[in-house]
This record gives sequence, structure tokens and C-alpha cells, in this order.
Amino acid sequence: MYGFSARSAATTARCLAAAMLMAMPLAAQSSAASARAAERVAARRSNSDPSARDVDTTFTVASTGIVDITIRRGRLWVRGTNRSDAGLWSNGARVRVRSAGVTSSLDIGDVFVRDNTARNRNSKSDDEPQVRLELPRGARVVIHGASASAKVADMNGDVEVHLQSGDIELNKIGGRAILETLSGSMLLTDGVGDLHVITTSGDVTARGVRGAIDVSSTSGSVDIDAERASQVSIDGVSGEVRLAGSVAENAKWSITTHSGEVALFIGDGTGVLDLVTFTGDIDASGMTRVPVDGIRNSRAPHAPQRFDFGGGGSARVSVSTFSGDITIRRSAKRRIE
Repeated sequence: MYGFSARSAATTARCLAAAMLMAMPLAAQSSAASARAAERVAARRSNSDPSARDVDTTFTVASTGIVDITIRRGRLWVRGTNRSDAGLWSNGARVRVRSAGVTSSLDIGDVFVRDNTARNRNSKSDDEPQVRLELPRGARVVIHGASASAKVADMNGDVEVHLQSGDIELNKIGGRAILETLSGSMLLTDGVGDLHVITTSGDVTARGVRGAIDVSSTSGSVDIDAERASQVSIDGVSGEVRLAGSVAENAKWSITTHSGEVALFIGDGTGVLDLVTFTGDIDASGMTRVPVDGIRNSRAPHAPQRFDFGGGGSARVSVSTFSGDITIRRSAKRRIE
């Protein structure tokens, strides 16, 4: 009995030893594989593969200085903060920062997502901007781009965006906005000062415009809410124009389209409306028709029609179309009843 137990213990010891000897090469292989994987990661983070490098840096920006950004393609998001410097994050872009006086210049090269598959290279997801920049709120932002989209939010300074193609989105801008694109939509929410827009193809939507409005559009709708506009100039070729807001004292509004309908929703303010259309209809319900100086029969077809609103104050609003209807409502609720 005791001999049998001794033999069993010896056999067990020999099996354990053999197992340990077999495990040593496997552990060594695993360690070697981990080392090779670490080398591959390090190689991908070298300068030969910029897609694997993350940019996470800060640089000095004057609190009311100018930040001039050039981006060739990709997506750019700029946000104003209370920080005294600038922060930059990117998931794969060559970024060069230069400073001269109160101006900081950023040159952003190729921008692409980390995954190199064709599907992800062409992805337009807004969930994770490719380039993110945080600036002092008082800085002035100037963006130039080719095929890129730009989003700017929470800035108190002026914002300029000039793109060849791509969408522009602004939110809570304290200063004026100067926007220009050949093709791409423009969306402004939660306020902006003066608004100057030039677009060839793309819709323009703006809410809470506090200053002067100057829009030139070839193709695309224009939809603007103004708080109390004193100067409005909207020149369109094709596309609907909708403008809602109060009219300031001595305001000058001018809206011209060729083949687009025009709808005005006038809130507070008093003044005179001059409406002209060649083949469209005029609907100015609730307005008082008044004679047009210098025209013998103002009720003739296609003749200018004049109305006053609020008793006929100092504001002047003129609307002219060739083949588009004109609708005027004494309300800022943006509905036609």
C-alpha cells in the first residue's frame, strides 16, 4: 500500500516537471509576440505614417487676436472657451502653427480618419470631428478651405469662413459673420451680429441675426430670422426667400429675386412697402394700399404696389421678383393663414 503511494507521487512529480518544461517555450513565444506587436505600433507612430499620430497640443493666442486657419479637406470644429491659450486636437493631420504679432496661422494638411478602409476614408460622420480647436472667446476666426466643412461656436469675435465646397455651421456668434462658399449649406443658430453671405449653390438658414443682413445667392433658399434689422439686402436668382423680424426705425430692406417666391413676416415697426412682380402674384393681406408717387394708374398689371404697415413710418421695404409670388404678413410668427 505504501509502495503504491510512493510510485504515484513520483509519477505525478514527473508529469508536473514535463508540463513546466513545455510551458516555458510557449511563454517565451508569447513574450516575443508581444514585443513584435509593440514594435509594429511604434513603427506606425513614426513619421512615415501620420495617420497613427494624434496631435494634442496648446499654443499661445492673443485674447482678441486673429486666428487664420487653412484646411484643405476634412472637418474642422472651432469652439470659444474661457481659456487664455489655444488647444488643438486632431486624429491624423499635419498641422503647422505660426505666430506673428497678434495673428496665429494654422496650416492643416491632409485630414483623414484613423481607419484606412475606403469606406471610412469617405465617411462624413459628425460624431467625432477630425480637427478640434479651442480658442479664447474674443479671438477673431478666419477659415479658408477647399473641400471641407467648418463648425464654429461660442465665439464673441468676428468669424469669416471661405470654402470652395462644404457646409458651414455657426452657433452663438457675438460678432459679425462673413461666409462664402461655391457649394454647401449654411446654418446659423442662436444669434450672430452682422451677416454677410455669398453663395453659388446652397441653402442659407440663420436665426437671431442682430445686425445688418447682406446675402447674395444664385441657387438655394434663404431663410432668416432677424431681431430688429435696420439694413437688409437679399439678392437671389432662384430659390425661396423667407424673412421674419421686426423693422427698425429708418430701416432699409431690399429683396430681389428672379424666379423665387418671397415671404415676409413683419413684426414690430412702421413703414412703407413697395412690391413689384412681373408674372407673380402679390398677397399683402391686412396692409393698407396707398398710391405710388409718379405713377398715374398704380392698379395696372405689373405696376408697383405700395402699402403701409403700422401707420406708415420711416422704414422702407422693397421687394421685386420676375416670376415669383410675394406674400406679406404683419406677424413674426412665420406662418401664412
